[in-house]
Amino acid sequence: MAPRLTVALTFDGDAISDAVRRADPPVKLSHGEFGPRVGIPRVLELLDREAIPATWFMPGHSLETFPASTDAILRGDNEIACHGWFHEDFSALAESEQRAVLERCIAKVEAVTGARPKGHRAPYWALAPETLAIVEDLGFTYDSSLMADDYRLYRVRSGDRHSVEDGTTFGPAGRLVQVPVYWALDDWPYFEPAPATGRDALAAPSRVLEIWTGELRYAMPTPRLAS
Repeated sequence: MAPRLTVALTFDGDAISDAVRRADPPVKLSHGEFGPRVGIPRVLELLDREAIPATWFMPGHSLETFPASTDAILRGDNEIACHGWFHEDFSALAESEQRAVLERCIAKVEAVTGARPKGHRAPYWALAPETLAIVEDLGFTYDSSLMADDYRLYRVRSGDRHSVEDGTTFGPAGRLVQVPVYWALDDWPYFEPAPATGRDALAAPSRVLEIWTGELRYAMPTPRLAS
């Protein structure tokens, strides 16, 4: 049998959730609206044409505010997973606030899909030390916010301790499976300018295609020659 590589296609349907939370001006709100108005329909058309299933990490606000997008995603062979409510930064929230956001998003996904969500991705991939323990406690099967591997799944540890004085101690692995992420595999760093930070984005699509194709070639298993 020829070597086989399984690829996970995932999309973050942030829409205007982040802009609403930050009370952004109209131009930023319109920028976020491009997703459900233009981006999501085009992506869904491609997925449907090629018969490709995908996972959509959706803030609860997006599911609630753009029901037509939610319905369109569900008409395909797609999974809906949690991505906060207003695209919150979990590293800036108290433990009780994080749990409340997660529970609210879980309830919304259940309402639109009829099933409890299995997956979670932290907005901004930003986590507090206790976030993933809460995610596991709430019954999620997997998270997709960490970068300790590239194309292999692994179990999330809890209780890691890092100290300049006492060194590092790793905690035990739990039930939660990690589907690793990395900046190079996300389109945001390539196409989204950030003038406030001096980051120059707006890359040519050909450059991004070269990077992503190289990653696929690296991950593809090498055929073994017959002895």
